[in-house]
Amino acid sequence: MKAFVILFSLISVQAFACPNFTGTYTCKDEDGRPYKSVITQRNIKGGTIYTTVENGETFEFIVDGKQHVADPEQPKVKYTANCAGEVVKALITGPIEDNGRVVGSAKSNSQTFLKNKDLVTKAQTEIIYNGEVYHQENESACTRK
Repeated sequence: MKAFVILFSLISVQAFACPNFTGTYTCKDEDGRPYKSVITQRNIKGGTIYTTVENGETFEFIVDGKQHVADPEQPKVKYTANCAGEVVKALITGPIEDNGRVVGSAKSNSQTFLKNKDLVTKAQTEIIYNGEVYHQENESACTRK
């Protein structure tokens, strides 16, 4: 019986464990210019918080399966993230506004994972703007130093 309890505990921990992304990375902005990104992480009850420092700004990303505000300056933009094996999956949703009037919506599904020394993010985004639907897919990678 004791072995069963220990095995169940190990399986439960593995099911909720998030990948270790801690490190210093070199990334490129949309214009191809390199910048440094430093990621740390800490475990919390039911999840993980990833903290990223880029260009003097600090961002926290909570991975616990619950909904969170993505940016305090845009409180209607929300995200939910969870870990699936060695992948962090996130869903980000929010309205598109023009002068305070909602003119559309955006939804992005992303998967972030380590591939060799690269931290890779693949995202599929759907934008609905003035009744038109647009789809975009992109992939980015930062290299661990």
